[in-house]
This record gives sequence, C-alpha cells and structure tokens, in this order.
Amino acid sequence: DEAYDESYESFTKVYGKIYKVNNRELDVIFNTSVYGIDTSNKLKLLVDNEIENNKLLEDGVIVSDYLSSALNVKKGDIIEIEIGGIKDEYEIVAVSNELIENNVFLKKEVVNSYFRLSNDYYNGLFITDQEYYSEHITSRIDYQNSLDEFAAVLNVSSLILNLLLVLSITLSLFIFGLVIISYFNDNRISIAILKSIGYNNSEINKKYLISFYLVLVVSYILAVPITSYLLNLMLETLMETVGFKLILKINYLNIILGFLALNVIFAVIIIYINKYYEKINISEIIKSNVE
Repeated sequence: DEAYDESYESFTKVYGKIYKVNNRELDVIFNTSVYGIDTSNKLKLLVDNEIENNKLLEDGVIVSDYLSSALNVKKGDIIEIEIGGIKDEYEIVAVSNELIENNVFLKKEVVNSYFRLSNDYYNGLFITDQEYYSEHITSRIDYQNSLDEFAAVLNVSSLILNLLLVLSITLSLFIFGLVIISYFNDNRISIAILKSIGYNNSEINKKYLISFYLVLVVSYILAVPITSYLLNLMLETLMETVGFKLILKINYLNIILGFLALNVIFAVIIIYINKYYEKINISEIIKSNVE
C-alpha cells in the first residue's frame, strides 16, 4: 500500500510452465518467468527500444531472446503456458532482447486475471534510480555490469581463439605447400616431357593445378555451413552451461574476403610453380635416370 515514485512502473511477476509449442508436447516441461506489464510502460521497452512495440502485447506474448533460443521458438509460433494452474495458448508476436532470463511478457491485467486480482496488483517495479533503499527489494540485476564483465572474459577468449586460428591457417598452408612440392616432384619427368614437346606453363597448370584449385574451392564452400553448425552448437552448449546467450554470427563479407585471399595465395603459388617449370631440364632428368 506504500506509494512509489511516479517515474517507476509496476509489473506482476509469476512463474509459469510451457507444455506445448505449435500443439507439440514438449519432452520436458519448460519453466519460465512470466511478467505482466502495462502496454503503456515506458521503462521496459521490449522490442527495438520503441515504446510503440509494447502494444504488440495486445495480440499475444513477447518472449526473451534467451527463451527463444532455449526453446527453439520464433515469432508466429504458438506456445501453451500454465499460469496460476490455468493453461492457455498464446501466439509469439515478438522476441525481446534479454540474453540472460527466460521471460514471457503478457499484459498485466491478463496475468492478474489468472489469480482473480485487479490490475492494481503488482509485486515488482521497473526503476531507473542508481541508488535506492527498500526492504521490499530482494534482488537487483545490473545487466550492464554483467555484460561488461562477460565482455572482458570474451575478449580474452577471442584473443586465444584468434591466435589458434592463425596457427591453424599457417599449419594448413605449410602442409598444403608440402603436398604440392611432393606432387610436382613425383611428376617432374612428365612435366619435363610436356615442356619438351611444346606445352606452355598455362597448359601444364591446367593439367596439374586445376584439381587442386577445385578441391580448395569445394573445401572452402563446405567449411561455411560446417562452421555455422559448430558455432551454433557451441553457443547452445554455452547457453545451457552458463545460462547466458551469446550472439556470434558469421560475417559474409569476411567469407568473401577470405575467398579472395585464398585466390591470391593460389595465384602466388602459380607464380612460383611457373618458375619451377623453367628450371626443369629434361636432358638432366634423363641423364640422372640413366646413371
């Protein structure tokens, strides 16, 4: 019954259970936190930081980004939620930006109605004050500090991963170079014979290098979906382990730049191979074989 600051916004928080997604029974009942808020709420902007988007609650529910990933649901899906012992179905109309909590947002009067309460009832407040004291406040989540601390950990992890990536690329290029050297040494006599009967460097490259290039291109193309799958698997594992959703996406511009870099490296290899051709002397090869 105590009055609160006019800048605060009230909400009702209860616990709910999700049993179905698109009429499909879940193997395990999913527990979630249900927030009932007023669509005119100015402190909790659920979608794209636009107050107008809170009115989407008139048509369904908004779920957190964490819940969307954990439950593998998206906009347009239908979920069955039990609130206050009553089960009901709702359409997901949007996904909010919470990466830590598995929340479902409904209109406050709807949540209160499941408990036969008026819309004046609330058990939580959205506030903006940095310093406050109240015996009714039992916990406070500082998202910004949590994100900053997690970002610091990720920066170190990212540095280690980038170092491992550079080392793996260097090792791969070294092995690739050894394979090419071995391949051309094994075909040294054949290349010398081709040069002696009039084949130029370009024709020899087509005969011996086209297969290498095709293998590189196909391997690079296959690496994109494989990397995407492994990245999503890693994010799901981390989310289940640490209870925090990370957002990491493949940058398609980097994929294009990587492919261009691959072609540049291959062009450099061709330049050095052409010099290798010029050093091949069939008479010396025949002489060494005769001896």
